[in-house]
Amino acid sequence: MFKNLEVLEFTINNFYFLPNIRGLTNLKSIFINMPLQEFPIQVLYLRQLETLKLMSIAKNNPFELHEHIELLTNLKILDLRHSYVTKLPKSIENLKNLKMLGLYNTPIHELPSQLKKLTNLETIEIGGLEIKPYSNKKVESSLKKLVKALPSLKVNYN
Repeated sequence: MFKNLEVLEFTINNFYFLPNIRGLTNLKSIFINMPLQEFPIQVLYLRQLETLKLMSIAKNNPFELHEHIELLTNLKILDLRHSYVTKLPKSIENLKNLKMLGLYNTPIHELPSQLKKLTNLETIEIGGLEIKPYSNKKVESSLKKLVKALPSLKVNYN
């Protein structure tokens, strides 16, 4: 019934889990803004995804981005704003089409050096009012190295 669906949005509601979305083979963009307790593994089956926005995921329950995020090779936008992601996996280097990485208002405490292999990466959004990862010396040092490796990269401290 929804096989031709290309954009799907789940906004804040009383659900704490996602319905089965594995069969949505034409889905290009998914926006999830709901109080899930962990990274929604189901999205890893959506290999054609170009935009993945996960907001307010695992509020007050820090998590690491799933290592198999590398399966989403068509991903151009990975937006984790307002989620409690603390670490990105080294496998993120396989997201060769990634153009934007949103880490605004996350407690990210480390950036993998593998980000420098993402030659299409144009923008990283980081910072925040509640949580200030840019005040983390380790993150700031990683960002400086990244900008040196990818001179056209823009770092936006929102």
